[in-house]
Amino acid sequence: YAIQTSADLDPVFVEIHRVLKPGGIMMYLVTHPMRQYFERKEKNGDYFDQKIVDSNVFQNQITFREPTHTLGEYLNNFLFKHFNVMVFEEYWDPSAEQIDGKKYPGFFILKAQKK
Repeated sequence: YAIQTSADLDPVFVEIHRVLKPGGIMMYLVTHPMRQYFERKEKNGDYFDQKIVDSNVFQNQITFREPTHTLGEYLNNFLFKHFNVMVFEEYWDPSAEQIDGKKYPGFFILKAQKK
């Protein structure tokens, strides 16, 4: 969950690319942007407007404050230009707060190999 704490993901991906040797594997797990969108609890929320969101887990016993990101920020042109995506999987997170009883992805995992 570390990379999502950065407000700007571009330099994060550039640095990951810099330190990996050719053929090296990058793998990350992040809170799914849809979960962050629902957790805003705004009636007329803007998915593209970055905000700090409180994410509640374990029956609201733990709260994380984190910047929101779009799926496009994680699956950006730099990623596809410099890495071969091997795995992209979305998961429902039963430990996360469920807004309005909806079932939506709580996190995703991406695994990619440096070209």
